[in-house]
Amino acid sequence: MAETTWTEEEATGPRKKRVPTWVWFCGGGCLLAVLIAVVLAGLGMRFVRTAMDPDVQWQKLALILPYDARPPEMRLMFGNQIGLEQYTIEDTRGFQFQIQNHSGKDGAEGRERMFGTDNPAFPKNMGVMKFEDLAPGKVEVQGRELRLIRMRMEFSGVIAKMMPAEARDRMGSMAFIDGTPEGRDGMLFLQISRTKGEGIVTDDEIRMLLQPFHIGPKR
Repeated sequence: MAETTWTEEEATGPRKKRVPTWVWFCGGGCLLAVLIAVVLAGLGMRFVRTAMDPDVQWQKLALILPYDARPPEMRLMFGNQIGLEQYTIEDTRGFQFQIQNHSGKDGAEGRERMFGTDNPAFPKNMGVMKFEDLAPGKVEVQGRELRLIRMRMEFSGVIAKMMPAEARDRMGSMAFIDGTPEGRDGMLFLQISRTKGEGIVTDDEIRMLLQPFHIGPKR
């Protein structure tokens, strides 16, 4: 998948390094692409086994997003620490939960471009999918106010034709959340996607999904 810069290049001055926008949408399809790329790079089945080993990946996730105990409703499907650190969790209550850790200056810049503006800087049309009804906002979780963006994802082209209408409707609602701990550089990016039911991802649902994790002081 090609990288896309956050903004058009300035008329003058050197080209600045940008956070690739595709990282914000690293859903199942992107995960598959990452997996294939790593396998082709020669890491093979050892990497796959480690990436899909919940005992290993829950331990690694705890380093960036601590928790008290593994939530029984959540199954950690895949973890990756090569290049983009990312974890994908399936929740039996009807959600997919992704955590991405972006360190350093690039992560901090991406955080502000994503959550520090009323006009988030990412592509709304990615060909096979489009993002509609963007609504920046905030949600209170464990005594902290987290910035978020709600949106609706629509598939287009061949993918839209292949998917049943019911599946398209249920998979459309998403919430992008800035879960970066206070005082930490970079960005801890949380993505919640609805896989069952309809409607936006609500504040109460976000609080429910984040309840097992250490987000704020009021636990």
